[in-house]
Amino acid sequence: MKSPHAHATPLLLIPNFPLTNLSLEPLFSTLTHPADPATTAPFHIVVPSIPGLGFSDPLGAHASATPLRHTALLFNTVMNRLGYEYYLATATGSGRLSPANIDYHLLHLIVEQYPEKCLGVHIIDPPLTRPSPARQPLAWGKYAVARFFHANVWGYASEDFAALRISEKAARERERSLSPNRNQLAKQAGLRARGGWGLGLREPDTLAYALCDSPVGLLSMTCSAIKARNPNHSLEKNDIVHVAQLAWLPGPEAGMRFWANAEREVDVLRRESGRSKKAALKPRAVITVSDEEDGEGYICSAWGEEEFHIVGTNRVSGGLGLVVWQEVDVVGNGVRALLKGLEGDSRLSQPAVDDTIEGDEL
Repeated sequence: MKSPHAHATPLLLIPNFPLTNLSLEPLFSTLTHPADPATTAPFHIVVPSIPGLGFSDPLGAHASATPLRHTALLFNTVMNRLGYEYYLATATGSGRLSPANIDYHLLHLIVEQYPEKCLGVHIIDPPLTRPSPARQPLAWGKYAVARFFHANVWGYASEDFAALRISEKAARERERSLSPNRNQLAKQAGLRARGGWGLGLREPDTLAYALCDSPVGLLSMTCSAIKARNPNHSLEKNDIVHVAQLAWLPGPEAGMRFWANAEREVDVLRRESGRSKKAALKPRAVITVSDEEDGEGYICSAWGEEEFHIVGTNRVSGGLGLVVWQEVDVVGNGVRALLKGLEGDSRLSQPAVDDTIEGDEL
């Protein structure tokens, strides 16, 4: 979707798995038609659907074992064939909460594999972990010193340490509230839940065809996923039915296969990341985090310095549950912070593109 403003920046808008591009409509106008384009940057947005979701064809057999790498290649090819020589990319949902962290790893692969094309990314709630003194002694030393002094250095801020304190206190209180027996039962319940999903990921067709045969079951699963993201959401019933329908009409089997194969591919990517040397030029990124206690623990954006050159951090109060519908400014603020962090990069100044491509050209 083109912005009417000639100075708009090309932006690859990636749907958060397992949503489709048709679900991102609430984000379109705030990005392409800002109220004051002189002070609020507009974007030409390209919104492809992840292969196998919605009405997008699934990947072929040759690409099915590495769906994330091939999807990154596909999305970069789309941007190039549309005539956008350089572009930015953004996630539209939590990287930690997406299945197999697909939202995070897909975005990371795009900017890592095509740094000469994708000039920077906006990441929402990435699955980062605090530095380890054994594996990352320098990063751990910076974190320890900054936390001890509550210093605004090395990408850390006083807001980080306040949020960490709240998060760690809540975790201790949850632990104390459970008796040893209840704690063990909770762990067993978690293992059973993961075991159920493990069966679905080992045999994706089994679960997919069950959901295909039962639209009510798929709707129930959709409602559970939305409630888990935000128990106090205000989505209308029609919105929820629309999401479930987009998954059911083309059949959920391709999406389940994508998820199952991505789970295995992510394991390989993590091992490769542990063995490989870091690139001399890290990809540039803006990271958005939330200070709300979500049970997963607070994430410091500075923990991403091992992987990215972080040019900005956005901190959101109140959680990042349903970004597409209820936190639309999170994406707009993030990509505009990224654009500001890339000021002076002349590659982002390019003429508007009028051409379009059809799906069969890919």
